[in-house]
Amino acid sequence: MRAIEPSLSANPSSATVEATNRIPDITITKDPLSELATPTVTIEGTGESRPLSELGLSYDTTSRMITGTPTVVGHHTIHLSTTLSKRYTGVDGGVTKTLDIPVTVNAKSFDLNITNQTQTKTVLSPIDPVVLTVPEGINLTVDTDALPPGVTYNEENKRIEGTPSRVGTYNITVTARPNGITGNNKTATVTIQVDKLNASIDISNNGQKCSSWNSNGCSDYNSESTCQCLWNGCAS
Repeated sequence: MRAIEPSLSANPSSATVEATNRIPDITITKDPLSELATPTVTIEGTGESRPLSELGLSYDTTSRMITGTPTVVGHHTIHLSTTLSKRYTGVDGGVTKTLDIPVTVNAKSFDLNITNQTQTKTVLSPIDPVVLTVPEGINLTVDTDALPPGVTYNEENKRIEGTPSRVGTYNITVTARPNGITGNNKTATVTIQVDKLNASIDISNNGQKCSSWNSNGCSDYNSESTCQCLWNGCAS
């Protein structure tokens, strides 16, 4: 009796999609005698095999198809293996055949528009509202801890507005990403420069001369801003 070896293939043998799009259904074909292990995936940056569900995929044992919409941007690898037992191979532990399927998930392109992204205001003066605009299905987050005191982010209207009450330079990070997708972030910085007030003192009737007569009949005056009359004799 001649020993046989397992066979294993996948169609398509690789997949490339944009985030939020389904992969083409991957059909697995093997010989009728070997036992196919549950497919796993190595997600880029993890270094270890994980369940397909962590990439947003699933495997159907009846149809032997891998389907789904990937949820992580990057270059990943689906691992397949099927083992033909010693009964057919004559090898202790059987013979295992493996196959890797590269899956590339490209970042989804989208716009993040910001009005009044950079501005300079005087403290206690309202800022020009910063309006954030993204397409439907894109989630927005704003680093509210970086906002000037007196300025807030309205999540419903996607507006940063208010009146800053403290001088300083404030750099606020805005992050946008498709809902449910990891690694597809787009970031921008809103900069609000809050300058101090220009200090000034206004003095009415400054610099005038005032005069008075003391008990000795002298006319006394002080040319400073504050008038002072001398009553104990004329000033020399």
